[in-house]
Amino acid sequence: MTVTPPDDFLWLPDHQLHILATLGHVDDVMVDLTTLLRDHSRREAFALESVRDGANVEVRIAGIRPIPPIVSRLTADVVNNLRNVLEHALFAAVEHDLVRPMTEKEARSIEVSAVKDEPSFDAWLADKRRAGMPPLSVGSPLAEALRSIQPFTWTGPKPSPLALLVEHSNASKHRVPAIAQMQLGQVTPDFLVPGMIVAEPSGQPAKVGDLIASGPPNIPVGLDIWATATIRRPLTGGWVTLQTEMSDIEAWVRTVALPTLLGLTSGQVLPATVDVRQEVDDLRAAAMAASDEPAAVGNTVILMAEGVVRPGLLSLLLPECSSAEERHAVKWWVEEMTDYQVIARHERLTGLSTSNAAAIDACRQAIKVAVTRARAVDRYEI
Repeated sequence: MTVTPPDDFLWLPDHQLHILATLGHVDDVMVDLTTLLRDHSRREAFALESVRDGANVEVRIAGIRPIPPIVSRLTADVVNNLRNVLEHALFAAVEHDLVRPMTEKEARSIEVSAVKDEPSFDAWLADKRRAGMPPLSVGSPLAEALRSIQPFTWTGPKPSPLALLVEHSNASKHRVPAIAQMQLGQVTPDFLVPGMIVAEPSGQPAKVGDLIASGPPNIPVGLDIWATATIRRPLTGGWVTLQTEMSDIEAWVRTVALPTLLGLTSGQVLPATVDVRQEVDDLRAAAMAASDEPAAVGNTVILMAEGVVRPGLLSLLLPECSSAEERHAVKWWVEEMTDYQVIARHERLTGLSTSNAAAIDACRQAIKVAVTRARAVDRYEI
């Protein structure tokens, strides 16, 4: 599927064509970033140890595989280029509308900052360095467009996307690289036994010594352990999923902030995936060939399947298994499904199960399918 906006992107003025290349570059970096995160999460993120604690055996984290340092640098590339594309678009718009050369002081004064309230924004516009530029005067279309994306106008969940973008880019440019850590995600046992305790996600980075599970000795129980890469927000110190943070900011810049600054209509869509690795004479033609699914969207499906739906499907099926063969077959089957298949299967099981009896019956039917398929490919040995 490709973007097919009206007039073959002729609605995007020549002085703003740079946007297409920068968005393509951001998506290119996102591909590298998400691939690294996915590959890292697929390998064992934690080394584990069993510790006897009174009457129980505890499984705890004994070591944590470090996230490759390039992840922090790629994250900085994403946020800095997203802020750059906003500031480049603002600069190009002012330069085009001013109809005279800017002074050096005026040029240095053009930036996209996140201000705390409306009086502060009006004071920003009235700064003597900008006061002589009509495109940035109070009430001008460009100034009011810039006002409308400020944090004080944001009505969604706090903080606003612009505040997050400025926060991350300021920290990465002037202070320290983005801080990324692994968190413990969902832990799914093959089956539950009386007295067993399974750790819940804490929202904090994992550390050596963290409890994974605890239970009685002499009853071996397999555990599926899922890890998530997270990033620290510099101002609040809160930890959020890295992929989600970057995806949300990129989507807001491309689909809200830039269209607002450019005055685009609903049918004028900026593509995310212009190929910037090729020699390009005509950015409009390159945009026509671009996909409308950014790297973040495709990877979100993968991460949802790996980090949420696969463990969720296992948590539905494994407790209903009655033998080691069934548990082995179910784990193999769930792992063998494609991302879209596992999401569809999980939705069917959860959507059709309107009662406990129906849920159990649906799970038992799925277990039979798993065993049949595992036996068909000689994968049923324990």
